[in-house]
Amino acid sequence: MTVKEALNDLNNAVLDLQSSDLTTYVRPLKNMARILVSDELKSITGKLRDRVNFDAFVAAANPGGSMAGSASLNWPEEKEQELGLSIVVIERGAEDSNWFISFAYDYYYDRKPINCIHNLVRSLIVPFNRDFSTYVERQKVNLPRPQAKPTDWHRVFIAHGHDDGPREKVARFVEKIGLEPVILDEQANRGMTISEKFETHSDVGYAIVLLTPDDTGRGKSESQPRD
Repeated sequence: MTVKEALNDLNNAVLDLQSSDLTTYVRPLKNMARILVSDELKSITGKLRDRVNFDAFVAAANPGGSMAGSASLNWPEEKEQELGLSIVVIERGAEDSNWFISFAYDYYYDRKPINCIHNLVRSLIVPFNRDFSTYVERQKVNLPRPQAKPTDWHRVFIAHGHDDGPREKVARFVEKIGLEPVILDEQANRGMTISEKFETHSDVGYAIVLLTPDDTGRGKSESQPRD
């Protein structure tokens, strides 16, 4: 998964949370917490979390008066601290749904518990999702790059067109000389896109590209060139 895909999954979880009810809000909240500690985001998430003391933040909140809904949080002006505190809210809520409802009731009050949650989502999580995505995009240069797979010099990738005959002849020749032919169509999909399959099998030592007369920017049976 790429950073962009992780942020997209995070956004989808927020959308699910916005449309949730009391029986369904926990799942997207847990998804958010899981995505925030994924390999693609955990270094940034950890850095932001380490900048804050959440318990001290809550202790410094304005307790308000006797009227329900009068309590308020004193959010810091520094954006990184705000993001870090929001991350803790998400993670604690994912661990303990009762705590999440209680926190929403105290600081995002409404008579109906689900409305308390929706108020919290609208006021805290939606802005967090927007600002966190922006922050990550600005920090990309500092993200750890995934380690490249070691090259397997016994594997040969075969790129081919629609003519199966030459492909099979080359594949059998590769096998005869003791190497392993890699033909993308023959590899298990496992739910992967074409680009993900390419990446999965990118550790080959060699590649053979077959240029056969069956393709001219499109298959012979296709009326329009491919994009």
